[in-house]
Amino acid sequence: MSNEGTVVRVDPAALIVAANVRSNTKVTKEFVTSVKLHGVLVPITAQEAEDGLRVVDGQRRTLAAVEAGLQDVPVFVVAPLEDAARIVDQVVVNEHRAELDDVEQVLAMKELEQLGVSAAAIARRTGAKRKTVDAALLVAGSESTTAVMRDRQLTLDDALLLAEFADDETATARLLSRMEDGHGVDHLAQQIRNERHTEAELERVRDEIREKGLPLLDHAPAYDDKEMFDLDRVSVSKGGGDLTPEVALAEAPHDVFAFAKRTHGGWAVLDGTYAQQPDTFGIGYAVKRTVLAEHGWWHYSMQDAPVELTPEQQTAAKEERRRSREATKAWAAATTVRVSWLQELLQRKAMPKGWELLSVQQAFVNQYGYPWGTVLGLLGIERSENGLGKHDLVKYVGEHPTRAAQVAVALAVGAVEGAHEFDRKGWQKDDVKSYLELLASWGYELSDVEREVAGVAEAMAA
Repeated sequence: MSNEGTVVRVDPAALIVAANVRSNTKVTKEFVTSVKLHGVLVPITAQEAEDGLRVVDGQRRTLAAVEAGLQDVPVFVVAPLEDAARIVDQVVVNEHRAELDDVEQVLAMKELEQLGVSAAAIARRTGAKRKTVDAALLVAGSESTTAVMRDRQLTLDDALLLAEFADDETATARLLSRMEDGHGVDHLAQQIRNERHTEAELERVRDEIREKGLPLLDHAPAYDDKEMFDLDRVSVSKGGGDLTPEVALAEAPHDVFAFAKRTHGGWAVLDGTYAQQPDTFGIGYAVKRTVLAEHGWWHYSMQDAPVELTPEQQTAAKEERRRSREATKAWAAATTVRVSWLQELLQRKAMPKGWELLSVQQAFVNQYGYPWGTVLGLLGIERSENGLGKHDLVKYVGEHPTRAAQVAVALAVGAVEGAHEFDRKGWQKDDVKSYLELLASWGYELSDVEREVAGVAEAMAA
């Protein structure tokens, strides 16, 4: 006989709770004590199934009752729900009573997707934001990420980063370590993205060099290299034109070397977002100093006697170049995150404390002009064709007078961010310490390299 629509007394241990979306339920000692003293006051909702009564709402009460040793609990029996509808009901009910944590949301939405419910339908039926649903489904698509998220109780944002790098054990380990430290996760993730893009492009160009049969150098010759010269700095003769790869290969086919040459991507506004475009890579060429004279070629250093360095000086110089490369790589990744944060800041209605002083100080420094492209980019404004950008900003202020403060801040921070090579070499610039300190006071989380430049005592090694 069916018990639908009635409240019955049931042994809590006999209730089926495994299918409920609260698979990561947290039952506190205090809650168990309360149930032991007072019993289950609100009936548990369950539906009849082939294998017994399946809990629809009240998993925490059920588990607490079992742990408290209750012999029976009140259960309101309802008609069986279609699986997807049951999960949606559980999500909505639990969201109103005790907000589902991120792990529970991911597991619930994964189950809905497996039942054939689209992302749009999940968002509509549960009331979740579509962005949250998409992120949860992306995480759920990686079993390893879902397992780590559950075991370490990660947030959805952190799990989303892990899912992005799920195919890379080293990257995953680096991110998990940073998550334990509690800061700089976004900066590290951006640095890993940059590294992956760079390595893929380097290998592509190296394959092209191998196909051409040219000797491959690990990297471009340094500007002050005394043995190997970048062909871009070699002339056909003193006072003559540039030595092209075609000429060099024709005259000295066995003396020309090649390397993967990087061109740093510029910054541009795309779909209202100011972001750095990916670096591009092509083939660069080099020749040894010893062959220049016999071909009549010339390099500016040929008038100087080569400087002989001691082994210790060579080691020190090599280490300094390595540290410089690492700092530049870390700063470039930090710039991407920092600029994104600044764009979000400039969308706020009120500007943070201290913006007026910063604006006045930068006005004195930049009395001869601003890097208008950077300023427009931070505000998400497209620059008109063939324009410097100043008139675009004047027009914008005229159309949006209530955003004068935001424009003033954009001018101030844009003057710093738009300085020559600040996006990659800002760690070398003067007065960057006070700028980073100000951003930190506004709520920006400094990366490791930024913390070191700002003089933060607890800065960690990159």
